[in-house]
Amino acid sequence: MSYLELIFHAFITLFVVVNPLGAVPVFSSLNAGTSVAWKRKMALKAPLVAFLILLFFAFLGNPFLKFMSISIPAFRIGGGLMLFAIAFGMLFKESEEKKIVESDEVKAKDVSVFPIGIPLLAGPGSITAIILLINNQAGHFFSQFLIICVLVAIMLLVCGLFLLTNKLAKYMTMTVNNVITKVFGIILGALSMQFVIDGVLGVVRTAF
Repeated sequence: MSYLELIFHAFITLFVVVNPLGAVPVFSSLNAGTSVAWKRKMALKAPLVAFLILLFFAFLGNPFLKFMSISIPAFRIGGGLMLFAIAFGMLFKESEEKKIVESDEVKAKDVSVFPIGIPLLAGPGSITAIILLINNQAGHFFSQFLIICVLVAIMLLVCGLFLLTNKLAKYMTMTVNNVITKVFGIILGALSMQFVIDGVLGVVRTAF
């Protein structure tokens, strides 16, 4: 495989599993009602957190999971259940119309580590993907370096999309934001269940 093919393969793989486009509405919903400065902070911090987590698993993932006796299917199930809890909150949380919008008085929560950094961006799928990509290039340090560069590019793309969402947020009415929150809460719930199903199937395949 040439370096160009490796870059293309790594980019497509990581883009699909990280799913930057799918993370945007979730980011917007979880930060609804907070100040512009806070949204910008989260937009910069969340991709950085995800990058550091994936960088850790890229080179220490297999030994760490084996040391903790955690299988990839178990990691998928756990991550899926955590995402489902977030989706449930998005569907049934209090209406944004009852909150103060764009004010520092809003109790802003740091969602950069959880649930955006992990498991939304650095979830079971992306962790598994980065471990496999790096392991497939074992002993080829320049190839591994290129994969990390691709990971950086993906996270920069995520950051850019988050910042763009921040700029567009002021044009969104509270009603529109509530509709988006509910719709993507359903989608995120379905995605979380897919993680759980994949994890269960992995356990079954391992057992039999």
